[in-house]
Amino acid sequence: MRRRRLQRSRGQAIVEFALVAPVLFAVFLGIFEFGRLMAIWIALQEGAQEAARAGTIPQSGETQAGLESALLTVARNQTLLIGSGLSNCSGNDVSANACTSLGGGGISIKCNSDPRDSSDTPAPAAPVRCDATNHVSNGYLRVEVTYPFQPVPLVYPFGTIQLYSWAQVRVE
Repeated sequence: MRRRRLQRSRGQAIVEFALVAPVLFAVFLGIFEFGRLMAIWIALQEGAQEAARAGTIPQSGETQAGLESALLTVARNQTLLIGSGLSNCSGNDVSANACTSLGGGGISIKCNSDPRDSSDTPAPAAPVRCDATNHVSNGYLRVEVTYPFQPVPLVYPFGTIQLYSWAQVRVE
């Protein structure tokens, strides 16, 4: 009699585990995917910060293309977690389709004049592309990075999540 009860309880435990196992698997997968999302977002933030820091000192004879190329290389080196897929989309707003539709993400580099500047030269209303005329001391360099994160469809079946990060530093 006692043996029969023991076998019945083992059978119940197997059934209970079969009911709970998929839920536990989905929770563990969700935790893993959230950790992967955060790791990629942190890599994007570090890439934007390092690229902005690298662009703070204007070089003599610097051109817009040269600055964008150098900062793109720095950002790619810092975001090795997502590969070297970052593309230069500085001609567009980082939220524009030209940047967000890129498979490996995009980086946009813009310059601002000092918002506290009280000189006769009015500050531009919006950030402009960097070149020798506006990448000046007391200005600001802004680096924006976007990346399409694709989680496992079981966890997030709604497609990609567009990650975005930026860094802004004062040009010396």
